[in-house]
Amino acid sequence: KNGFSGEVPGCDWELATDVPALHRLSLNLRFEGGRQRYDFVTNSMPAIPDLGDAAAKTGGNINGTVWALKGDSLATLNYSLPVATADPDAVVVPLLRLVLSRL
Repeated sequence: KNGFSGEVPGCDWELATDVPALHRLSLNLRFEGGRQRYDFVTNSMPAIPDLGDAAAKTGGNINGTVWALKGDSLATLNYSLPVATADPDAVVVPLLRLVLSRL
């Protein structure tokens, strides 16, 4: 489903799992002020190397948020994945790479 969250464009995907309402990916984009927001939110979070100009995440295998920065644009991806997910980065990092390549 495509949609907007306030004035910030984004997308929301419901995953085809046994509990689709629970398992989803939600992406929001901020085209101005992204660097300031990134610096404020991610100041002590683990970095993700080689993703945009800077990237960090919080959470674990099944729930979390990844913030990825390119210039002053910020992509925020919230994920809620099935409990059997061993590595959320295998799902979220390629999606964010694609998003950042188009900013």
